[in-house]
Amino acid sequence: MPATLTFDESGECCQSPATLIAEFEHAYEELSQYVTELNNVLEQAKLDRAKLTTIRLKIAQLRLIRGPLIGKIAACLKNKISASEAQLLQELRRAHDELLRAASAHTGKWTMDAIEADWEGYRFKARQLARCWMEKVRWEQEILLPLLSRRR
Repeated sequence: MPATLTFDESGECCQSPATLIAEFEHAYEELSQYVTELNNVLEQAKLDRAKLTTIRLKIAQLRLIRGPLIGKIAACLKNKISASEAQLLQELRRAHDELLRAASAHTGKWTMDAIEADWEGYRFKARQLARCWMEKVRWEQEILLPLLSRRR
């Protein structure tokens, strides 16, 4: 078994805090890069369908990865944090779920045909959603990285 795995009190396997920190930081770097790419596409006066489709797929894939990562972090911190920290963690998970729903609704509403019909409206809404993602990730960093760092 890899050395990065640890076991909680119930004997369940979870990744080491150091590994989770590295995964979290990598996901943050990727999201930052993808948001920059998205903003570059959104700055264009005309829609570039290929570039927008590519970056939307990258962001969607990252969303699918980050959801389970928050769950893995919560599992590793379970019973190792204070009640107030557990409450913050629960709030983070709720905020993540809400943002996933908002992102899904955004993607459902803004098909390529809808984007082409209202490029300006899409640009505004996509920038708004990207800002929300980045704010949430910064909030996660403020909460999760210290909690994980104490568990190293």
